[in-house]
Parts: sequence; structure tokens; C-alpha cells
Amino acid sequence: MMRNLYAYYIAALVAVVLLFDQKAQAQDIHFTENYATPILINPALTGLFNGSGVRITGIYRNQWRSITKDAPYRTISASVDMNTIPGAFANDQFSVGLLVYSDQAGDLRWSTNHFDLSFGYASAFGDFDNHYLSFGAMAGGVQRSVDYTEARFESQFDGTGHNGLIPSGEDLGNDNLFFVDFSTGMMYYYAPDRRRNFFFGVGLYHINRPVINFVESNPDHRLHAKVSAQVGGRVPIGEDFDLLPSVYFLKQGPNTKMDGGVYISYLFEKNRNSEKAIGLGVLGRIGGDQYDFLGTDAVTAALRMDIDQLTLGLAYDFNISNLNNATNGRGAIELAMIYIIQTKKRSKILYCPRF
Repeated sequence: MMRNLYAYYIAALVAVVLLFDQKAQAQDIHFTENYATPILINPALTGLFNGSGVRITGIYRNQWRSITKDAPYRTISASVDMNTIPGAFANDQFSVGLLVYSDQAGDLRWSTNHFDLSFGYASAFGDFDNHYLSFGAMAGGVQRSVDYTEARFESQFDGTGHNGLIPSGEDLGNDNLFFVDFSTGMMYYYAPDRRRNFFFGVGLYHINRPVINFVESNPDHRLHAKVSAQVGGRVPIGEDFDLLPSVYFLKQGPNTKMDGGVYISYLFEKNRNSEKAIGLGVLGRIGGDQYDFLGTDAVTAALRMDIDQLTLGLAYDFNISNLNNATNGRGAIELAMIYIIQTKKRSKILYCPRF
């Protein structure tokens, strides 16, 4: 019965993806340290972490400061999720979470504030030990705003410079917008122990294609669907070293992005329930649109510390796109944190994907 439900869900998700028009009008935010934004990456990752309790995540990104010193692009995201709710069958779990993020960009302070409730259900895959399927759904609200007082128009030039007291003569429309948003996803993973796992997931975002136009006379300007895929894992390469490779692909209309890379982790203390490790990562990003398909974008150097239930991350993107002429290679810096509060012991330890 459960396998039939899985098959129906997968077929429905694939059908919806194929039916969506892929001409998007906007591109979502992104981070480099994807392991610190699990719910944002895929709603099916809600509650997928080792142990039973509550996970708290936070991440901060600052980019393009080298070319927009007075108006940097800043993004901050945080989430909390818990997996202490038992499922319908042994080793199943039901999870709930909350995701928020805030993004501000450019001179006009283009702002996006997002908050979502997420739900996940992970179930053992038939009679196969350590094989699981997880399904997720997410719903919430989005508020967008723009500061027109910082806009500059040719009609406001008074002969010597810009004069904000001169009317622009432009019909700028509203400066604030709110809409609801829905997303879903699924993930398969195999995790026989703490140091070995493999995962593959897909996600579909903006299912309802909300109107995102500030001008009321144009209600057909919609945010189109986004499709994502994630694949990766963790494998020991020695008594104290692990490799953590991963690839993350996004498609949103003409916009395409793919992150890929690997962390090498040195475990200087480990036991059955926790570990202490330091990891170094080299990551790459390619992206493009209908004019420049999958051109080079950035190379990232990353550092990660795992200390029992606490993870700290630092990453820096070196820009290698055509924008390099203006940035001199400088891109974005990210700070990340994950903390897991163990609140409940299980009779059997269930391991989850580790990014």
C-alpha cells in the first residue's frame, strides 16, 4: 500500500513539473552553504537530521560590496524544525518546521521577506533496511517592497545634478506587495550509519504561480515555477577522513544554476552518537539564462566545524564571471550555523543524510 502511495506521489510531482510553463519573471535567492538551509533547499528535508529533537539553523550572506558599497546585497535566513512526532509505522517520523528569510538588494532597497510553515513525513522504504523516502510540503507568505524615494530619473535633472524635489512624472505603482506561496518536494536517502549516506531529491516551488506585479493594471505578471534537484552523500576514505560530495541544480524559467563540489572532513573525535570534525570544501557554481547557458559564475573556498550538535560554517565566493572586470574576483561571504537540541531517545538510532 505504501509503495503505491509513493508511486502515485512521484508520478503526480513529475506531471506537474512537465506541465508548468518555464518562462519565469524572477529568480529566487540562493546560498552557497546549502547544508545550512535544508528547508529552503527542499521541503522534504524538514526534520531530517540525526537524533530526535529540534534543529535551529541560521545563515547570513553579503555580496557585491565591491561594486555596490552604499547598497550591498544582504540575505539572512533562519529555520527551526523538529522530528519528535511518530509516524504511522515503526521508524516513520512526522516533522514540522518554520522558515524565514529576508533579502535586500540595490539602491532602491528591493526587499523580500519570506515566512513558511513546512511539513515532512519520512518512511522506511518497504523491507529495505536504511532506505527511506521523505515527502514535504511548504506554505507561507511573501512580502516585497521597494523604496521609490531613492529612484533617479532623467526628468529630475536640474542642469547641475539630481533634484529630488522635481516630480518624476512616472507612474511607479505600489511600493508594497504581499502574496501566498506553496511548494513541495520529495527525497530518497540511504543512511546505514553516521559516516555513510546517499541522497537524491527533487523540489517544486511556487506551485500557485502568485502575481508579483506592483502595478495593478497588469495582473498577469506571475512568479513561475522553479524546479530543483539535489544529489550527494558521504563516504569514508580512511579511518579519520570522509568525503562529502554534492550537486544542487535549479531551473526557473530562463534562469539555470548548478552548484557542485566536495568537502573533505577530518574527524578528530568520534563515537556512535556524535563527532568532532573540521572540513575544507572547494565548490563551484555555473549559471545562465537564454543568452548565456551555464556560464562560469564563482569558485568557493569553504570551512566547516562540527562539534557534537553544533556546526559552524564560513564560505567565500570568488567571482569568475564576466562581472569580474568590476569585482576583481570579489564575490560573497557567508556565515552559517546549525544547532541540534536532542530532546528524546529512540530505541533504534535512525541516521539521516549529512551534507
